[in-house]
Amino acid sequence: MKTQMKESGFGIAALVLGIIGLLTSCFLVGILPAALGLIFAIVALASKNRKHGTAVGGLVCSIIAIVIFIFVIVVAALGSGSDDDGAQKVGTVEQNNDSKQEDVRQEEVSPEETKQEETSREEASQESEDGFIVGDVVETSDLRISFFSAGEYVEDNQFLQPSEGNVYYRMEFEIENLSNSDKSISSLVGWNCYADDYAVSQSWMVGDDGLDASLSSGKKVKGAVYFEVPEDAESIVLEFEPNFWTSEKIVFIAK
Repeated sequence: MKTQMKESGFGIAALVLGIIGLLTSCFLVGILPAALGLIFAIVALASKNRKHGTAVGGLVCSIIAIVIFIFVIVVAALGSGSDDDGAQKVGTVEQNNDSKQEDVRQEEVSPEETKQEETSREEASQESEDGFIVGDVVETSDLRISFFSAGEYVEDNQFLQPSEGNVYYRMEFEIENLSNSDKSISSLVGWNCYADDYAVSQSWMVGDDGLDASLSSGKKVKGAVYFEVPEDAESIVLEFEPNFWTSEKIVFIAK
């Protein structure tokens, strides 16, 4: 009497992982179960005296998942860079009274000091290959970003005060979706700030006007990002990565 062969444990695991890989193939995490499913399927197929049905199914599912993942990566990379040679200045913002100014420290300065500050900002922008200053309107292939203002921010909540020797710095933007698909904008993702070339921490709990929205084509969001910086910082530079799949960074010179 013939002994009925059983399915390999590796084959069953390969099938389960292959199916999970298929379901998550459009996301970054999907490559892990697909890769493991492929490995387990090969091990199962190499086993003798075992059925190979689940192993074959796992192999097929894992390969398809990996192919879909690679396709998504290629399409995302081409879509984000096909028409974009980097962020470019396209104009300047029109100053109005809509910006949130009551909590931003406004120090009285003379016309000479104001002119010197504007000159220093322009020089700093020229020194940086991709640096943009307050008032600039910047465009990528997908977004139009208006840099409205930058300045120290005073938090009223006594329990949310910056560390001794530090201040909060607020940078206000308006972002418009120029693409034909929805775009997700978050105050917590893609923003990095440097004070005198040192990385500083983002302050998520202060302010009530974050840049958080899911934008349909042609829609806008206006808000600010906040960072805690040394009060004696001579330069403050903000970097924004508008696309997760690319290394493109837009540099804003806040001070």
